[in-house]
Amino acid sequence: RTPPRQRSRAVARERGVACCSAPRHTAHAARTPLRAMAAAAEEAENAPHGPRVAADSGPSLQESAEAAAMARHEEDVEQMVQVTRYTFRPRPPHTGFPDGRPVQQVYASCKSMPREGSPLELVRVDPLDEPDVRGIISENMGWPAGLLPPSRSRLFNPEERDMWLPPEPEQVSVGLRELPVCWWEQVYTSQVKNQGGYFRVLFSELTSGW
Repeated sequence: RTPPRQRSRAVARERGVACCSAPRHTAHAARTPLRAMAAAAEEAENAPHGPRVAADSGPSLQESAEAAAMARHEEDVEQMVQVTRYTFRPRPPHTGFPDGRPVQQVYASCKSMPREGSPLELVRVDPLDEPDVRGIISENMGWPAGLLPPSRSRLFNPEERDMWLPPEPEQVSVGLRELPVCWWEQVYTSQVKNQGGYFRVLFSELTSGW
């Protein structure tokens, strides 16, 4: 049996160990969250831009503004195209045409009908293939108004009695906006689209004069 004094010393040693161990355990427990936080911060710092992914996933406000400004600049820049231009000159001794112009110039290409939200496009259609266009041009150059429009061959190879010379073709670079609107698109917009559809216009044309 352990004597009382030794038992007291043993108890004291146990208590002393306990008193000394508790602060070390408490300090270790207190340092553990700090170490975890420091480790987490170090991992986040060393990660390959992990936290920045969300911020870099889309364009910034400055980039969006620059993109919008660039789009407006591209719209303002005139699109240039290479086309053929015909120049009709009066037959001597005439120095001008009846409409007062010294020459008549026609481009061999057209542009699309301007539409909101759609860019202009080059249409490789020669307006002089259309009889109505040839009629307008030829009347401006002295063709009798009561006659049918001249054929394309007659327009480009006039007779001696015609008031114009054969046209002079020339390859030129012009702004797309300077070209005339495609004739068929003008007809579609003015008659079909604005007057109720193709069949209504066709029926009107067929029944006119009855």
